[in-house]
Amino acid sequence: MKVMIDLCCGLGGASQAFWDSPEWMVLRIDNNEDLLPHVKGLILADVMDFDNIKSIIDALMPEHVEKLVIWSSPPCLEFSLGYSGPRHSAYMAGQEFEPSMDLVFACLDLINHYQPQVWWLENVRGSITYFTPELGKFRQKLGSFFLWGNFPLIAVRDSDILLHTKPDSRHHPLRSNIRAMVPEEFSRAILESISKQATLF
Repeated sequence: MKVMIDLCCGLGGASQAFWDSPEWMVLRIDNNEDLLPHVKGLILADVMDFDNIKSIIDALMPEHVEKLVIWSSPPCLEFSLGYSGPRHSAYMAGQEFEPSMDLVFACLDLINHYQPQVWWLENVRGSITYFTPELGKFRQKLGSFFLWGNFPLIAVRDSDILLHTKPDSRHHPLRSNIRAMVPEEFSRAILESISKQATLF
């Protein structure tokens, strides 16, 4: 069995193609209970609680894992350069602002523990300043998504990136999740990149 773990999964966009494939078992993990009605298979748990997450994953993991991949999307609000983000608000108020890297390190702890053959850490442009000292330069950019990790390059048509528009979510309780959702065409390209390429490069 092939296993895909989607950490801080939000609405599950990154893992959707894997979820739809009979060859893959998908573990979607997030701590936002408001997502439960919207995300199939959601495991409600906090990535920051390493021991709990590890016990959940270990209990669900099949005895034989042919391939293990981990996608992680720590919430991007603190890293965002957008006008509504805390970073910009602090700048406008003349205050210093240092985003918390705790969730990023929690995801990396799980990645380091499970040693997947392929892994991604996704975030926004504003994260580059903070991620680069820890992870080096991002490996790939897909539209507004910046990716670090150990993965084969993902082939997405320019037209898919240009046509990807985010829905109006200004008054939706899951606004941040909707805006951060990886589109399904990207998920299909991610799955194809690890299914058809013989090497990482």
